[in-house]
Amino acid sequence: MILVQLSDFAGFHVLARSVQNDGILQAYITRFEERFIKLILGATLGQLYIDDKSQPTQDPIYAAIEDAFMLDDTNSSGWVWESNSWNSIRESKGLKDVLISLIYSEFVFDTQTKHSQSGVTINQSEVANNNSPENAARFAEQKWNEALTSISAIQWYCTSFAPTDYVDYNGKEFTPKYSSFL
Repeated sequence: MILVQLSDFAGFHVLARSVQNDGILQAYITRFEERFIKLILGATLGQLYIDDKSQPTQDPIYAAIEDAFMLDDTNSSGWVWESNSWNSIRESKGLKDVLISLIYSEFVFDTQTKHSQSGVTINQSEVANNNSPENAARFAEQKWNEALTSISAIQWYCTSFAPTDYVDYNGKEFTPKYSSFL
């Protein structure tokens, strides 16, 4: 566990939790948290960040990208296109929020069907209407896509705002997810 805990899936990222699915959710945290950190920052910088989290005090350069921020993009030679509007402000809700959103997306997308002895099944409920797997996938995509603004801001911070602090940056560009169902 680096940043994300089971208890973080509340509020904006609420997931129904139970004894049965907490183990599955923890497996998703374990599987994806480190991977997403390294994709966002690059393998080397991501590992340096992870190693720093195990220290008693955190290096300020890592706290800067871990914490939420909103900054003017004064290094830009023009406007920045984000979130369907032109602006010159970079906003990150913080690395933890990004990780929770991405893990949430993977969890919801993957757990809509289950494999049983009779084959792949869809969850059933006697007292509620279940969302179709297609609609659940669309909901998961929304969480993924909402994280992209923060990812972009964190990567901008590393490459344009304070590049001398993040010489090992080599992050991957994240792209929106759009359902093939719609």
